[in-house]
Amino acid sequence: VYKHFSSKEILFKLITQEVWTQAINASALEYDSQVDIRTQLIHIANKELKLFRTKRYIDISRMLFAEHMLSKELTEEAFGEYQMDQSGVTLWIKAAMKDKKLIRASPDFVGKQFVSLLKGFAFWPQIILRKPPISKKESEGIVKSTVEMFLKQYGKI
Repeated sequence: VYKHFSSKEILFKLITQEVWTQAINASALEYDSQVDIRTQLIHIANKELKLFRTKRYIDISRMLFAEHMLSKELTEEAFGEYQMDQSGVTLWIKAAMKDKKLIRASPDFVGKQFVSLLKGFAFWPQIILRKPPISKKESEGIVKSTVEMFLKQYGKI
């Protein structure tokens, strides 16, 4: 490995970048004022949960989590350049707020909240507890509940 990378830190920074890029792309959806907001949120949530069912993504995330738990400096360096306000879901939320489909709030906070609802059921149990991925049927329930809760809090429907 060190033939290709000058240090462990550089290797982990590159792996972190790959995982972050996958996460951003998973929630990327261009806001469309002509499409029902609920439909768009369901689509975003399904894309997120599809990523969380990807074995490679989960395996790499576990390895990164373990390594980052050992080094505060490595974590700060690896994640320091990544901004939640540039994530796909946050950009979508900004556009929905601008279109007055969602109430005004911090898009960063709202985006983190939406993704956290999904991760609490579908990502962290796999990472921390080594649970198997959730089924598609479980995904449907999680998506429905998450979108409904989100729209009750932030929707202008």
